[in-house]
Amino acid sequence: MRALRWHARGDVRLEDVPKPAAPGAGEVLLRVLLCGVCGTDLEEYRHGPITIPAGAPHPLSGRQAPLIMGHEVVAEVAATGPGVLGLGVGDRVVPDGLLTCGDCEGCRRGARLHCARSAFIGLHRDGGLAEFMTVPAAMCVPVPAGVPDRLAVLTEPLAVSVRAVRRAAPAASGRVLVIGAGTIGQCVLQLTLGSGARVSLLDPDEGRVAATLPHAPGVTAGADGLYDLVIDCAGSESSLVTALRSVVPGGRVALVGAAPYAPSFSPHDLLVREITLVTTFSHDIDEDTRPAVALLAEGTLRLDHVVTDVLPLGEVVDRVFRAPSATGFKTVVDPWSPR
Repeated sequence: MRALRWHARGDVRLEDVPKPAAPGAGEVLLRVLLCGVCGTDLEEYRHGPITIPAGAPHPLSGRQAPLIMGHEVVAEVAATGPGVLGLGVGDRVVPDGLLTCGDCEGCRRGARLHCARSAFIGLHRDGGLAEFMTVPAAMCVPVPAGVPDRLAVLTEPLAVSVRAVRRAAPAASGRVLVIGAGTIGQCVLQLTLGSGARVSLLDPDEGRVAATLPHAPGVTAGADGLYDLVIDCAGSESSLVTALRSVVPGGRVALVGAAPYAPSFSPHDLLVREITLVTTFSHDIDEDTRPAVALLAEGTLRLDHVVTDVLPLGEVVDRVFRAPSATGFKTVVDPWSPR
């Protein structure tokens, strides 16, 4: 089968690799329908290895580079392994993507995201930028018939956003600034609008903001004054500086994305202004991924505009990984498209 594999920084290749073997006990073989390209994938290409294990196997998955990328997946079940219940061939699913050890302190207290050896598909074991993949059946959430593939493929970033907005806790009477108009920003914006807050959107790409506003009634462009809550979905040093400058004394800043280093960050500024800093990471299948699928099924979120490009596997390296900058909002890959 064809797959996109990360070999090293600046080295992602379209290759012919063996199709996964028949699924083992508790596993399912998935035929990938669409897979999104995430900013995390681009960071691994440009600056990695950041998370991808290179030089030594991952302690939970036992895998290391080269690895098939891709963790934003909608697929259909192609085969089930022994002991799999509740899923059948042809069912559409989205895999949550998180694997945990079940033995560490975090797992024992039920905090799966705090697993000391956690692994993710597409980063620590083979993912969905391929024709087929194998995953544990327990990580698969069924997709209702009314949710099209182009929306279902947004489940993973929406799940990240569900968790982020829950932890950020926007108040119905408050002013909220969302920084970053990428896919996460689009999802966070829609969820925040549902809280009843007054929302503004800030992004250096004014075209992205302009393309967003028709789908976000009541949202204003740019930052104007101070906000009770600032949600940073951009994850850069400059966005963090903007977030801290834009929040009222006693307000909250929620970091969904975060720069690895921010020399201009001032803990003293947080202290004297009594700013609450909230952080959020990834998603939990029950707390975030299943609710994300339910929200897509309800049809209340305006996300139809988010997928702007659907590419075949053969074009992704040149048009996405080697491209100087992103265009549109979300690029997804159809592994069955010609080329």
